[in-house]
Order: sequence, then C-alpha cells, then structure tokens
Amino acid sequence: MSTPFFTSITLSLLGGLAIFILGMGHMTQALTNIAGARMKELLASFTRNRFAAAATGAAITASVQSSSVTTVLLVGFSSAGLISVAQSVGVILGANLGSTVTAQIIAFKISEAGAILMAVGLAISFVRKRERLAQFGTLLLGLGAIFFGMQLMGDATRPLRGYEPFLEAMQTIESPL
Repeated sequence: MSTPFFTSITLSLLGGLAIFILGMGHMTQALTNIAGARMKELLASFTRNRFAAAATGAAITASVQSSSVTTVLLVGFSSAGLISVAQSVGVILGANLGSTVTAQIIAFKISEAGAILMAVGLAISFVRKRERLAQFGTLLLGLGAIFFGMQLMGDATRPLRGYEPFLEAMQTIESPL
C-alpha cells in the first residue's frame, strides 16, 4: 500500500472523528436546552439503583443495537449534567450485557441511519417558531452525525483488515501504550 493510500485512510479517519465530535457537541447542547428538571428526574428514576440502571442500559442497547451509541448518549447526558458518573456505570454495564445479547440477532445497522437522521434533524431544526422542536431537530442532527462519523471511521479503516503488515503489527503489540 502506498503513501497516498495511507494519507486517504488518515484523512477519512480524521474527518469521521471530526463529524463524530461535532455530533457530540450538538447533541449535548440540545440535551442541555431540552432537558430541564423533568428529564433529569426521569433519568434519575431509571437509574435509581444498580439493577435498574443495568436494565435501562440493556434496554437502550437492545433498541439502538449499539453499546457504543448508548455510551455516547451517556457521555452526552453526563456532560449536560443530567446523570452522574456513578449512575452511568450501571447503565454502561447493562449496555455491554445488551450488546452481547443483541449481537446474536441479525439487526439493522444503525450507523447507516446517520445520514437520514442528519437530514431529518436539520429539517426539524429549521422550525424556529417552536424552540423545543428546533432543539429536538438539533438533537437528531447531532445523533445522526455521531452515527455517520462512526460509519466513516469504520469505512476508512476497512482496507487495513486485509493488509498483512498492519495485521502483523497489531499482533505484536503487547501493551495498550
């Protein structure tokens, strides 16, 4: 593989990461604007103890088919101050359990819905007469950008799956650092 090929992979990977981070920012801001005390109370009731939090995480992961998305949503909720880190631990454990179960089910690839969510979210966000609806559109736009960024990053690295020098390098790594 040539240098232009690796440059293309790197640029696509960085572009996907940028879209992912941009989506996180939009989603967090929209959650902060929409949420208010009502959302905080709802999340608190779903995560009142470890078992409820784990069940919530499994249910969310089963519905969106991705523990990564669930974790990203939790980061957004935590950044918006809607859920504490302690509450999110149980949800993440449940998300991992949910992803293990749903991996056995042939499922819709949620990352492919990213572009559709972005388009619908953008259209809804232009509704300026109803601010809450516009914020919901921004939330969908951000969530779609997260999915789309994840898809771009996955597609960018796909050629490396069959590239022997890369595979050999990954097998020789002994520590995460």
